Amino acid sequence: MPVSQSSSSGSTRSTNAQTPRRGASRHQTSRASLHAQWSLTLHSGSTTAGKRQRNADDDDDDDRPKKRRVDELPRSHTAQRKAPTVNTMWTKLLGDWKEKLQQKKSTPKTKEGAYTTPSATPAESQELPKATSSKDIIFPLPLNQPHKPKHNIATRRFNPKRIEVKPTPNRPQDVSAIERFTKWRPADTQNKDTKLSFRQEEQVRQVILSSLADSTKEGYSTAIAQWHNFCDRHGVEEGRRSPADPELVELWIAEAAGNKSGGYLSDWVSGLKSFHILNNVPWLADEARMKLIKRGARYQQPPPNPPRPPMTVDWLNKVLPHANFDDPKELAVAAAAACGVWGLFRLGELTMNDPVFDADKHISRDRVQTTFTDMDGKPILTMKVFLPRTKVQHHGEAVILTQQAPPSDPIGLITLHVARNPTLDPANTPLFAYRV
Repeated sequence: MPVSQSSSSGSTRSTNAQTPRRGASRHQTSRASLHAQWSLTLHSGSTTAGKRQRNADDDDDDDRPKKRRVDELPRSHTAQRKAPTVNTMWTKLLGDWKEKLQQKKSTPKTKEGAYTTPSATPAESQELPKATSSKDIIFPLPLNQPHKPKHNIATRRFNPKRIEVKPTPNRPQDVSAIERFTKWRPADTQNKDTKLSFRQEEQVRQVILSSLADSTKEGYSTAIAQWHNFCDRHGVEEGRRSPADPELVELWIAEAAGNKSGGYLSDWVSGLKSFHILNNVPWLADEARMKLIKRGARYQQPPPNPPRPPMTVDWLNKVLPHANFDDPKELAVAAAAACGVWGLFRLGELTMNDPVFDADKHISRDRVQTTFTDMDGKPILTMKVFLPRTKVQHHGEAVILTQQAPPSDPIGLITLHVARNPTLDPANTPLFAYRV
């Protein structure tokens, strides 16, 4: 029964000591009672869990207050509210994928590894029925087609095709391609009578080699390999290779005419002739006939590629504003481009392809001088760049650069490049070397 309590403030409150807290009866219900309620619900066919189906003779005038219930839980035995079976959906989806995988395995492959598409039959060419619901949509299984290779200038590599030549004692196979001209020897020099010793002959030979640039000797090495490849294909004996039979030399050039440029074939003849001179072997070809053959090869050469657009000052002024001068590499490239355009340099005179720096061939930091030149009473800032060696001047030459308007001022860009990429050894540092 209720009990009244008074507080010091004079207010009273009543508590029901006999009534348990709300919801306590639900927690105190035994598991057996819950099981009995669910069993009655199942047998009575009620659509609500835990609620027995009411009969017709039940009292309709139930004065109990109707409680607000949460959403009723669906029962598996209810026919009107039958939930979809998940296993059926997954079984159908799995069956579709297995069927498509089986079709993929049975499809023949081409040589490239791609799957061929079978020709469409008249039934397949008809219009497909439209889907009326999301269940009718069937997503096709994507085939693993080979991706097209992406070309990137950073990953592109030039792999030259090696010229096959049968190795002999005077033509060893372990010689690199660029050293064939200097290390291969003619066959008849092995037993040649001479008044000079081998050391004296080698001394003369090295002097002759020093008269040729490294790039020239590399090109002549290709010519010698092409000559011996031609002789191997035609079964030419060693006695007709050196000294070279004039008729074979003419046939050699005539076979390649129309496929190679005339200048390239002329370099072949020059390389073979220089190889004879280097090894003191007589050159027997008729120069008058060779002149006509080389001219005919130029007339029969394939059409050349269209020339590339020139590097002009307008082009340079449009490109340089997009360069990031905070990047040492881009700053070095911009300075080299401005120097090359305004100084009319060859690209090989400012850059280096060799992995090792050679002060006798490559331009260094200490070969650049900045001075003021008097022109009509006005001092003009100039920069003197000394090249140690050029294609036509083996002792080098000097090029004068003058100050130009930005952004393609070569003096300003070179000065900024040297300041951003300092060095402790200017004499052994390339001019356009940059820090990484």
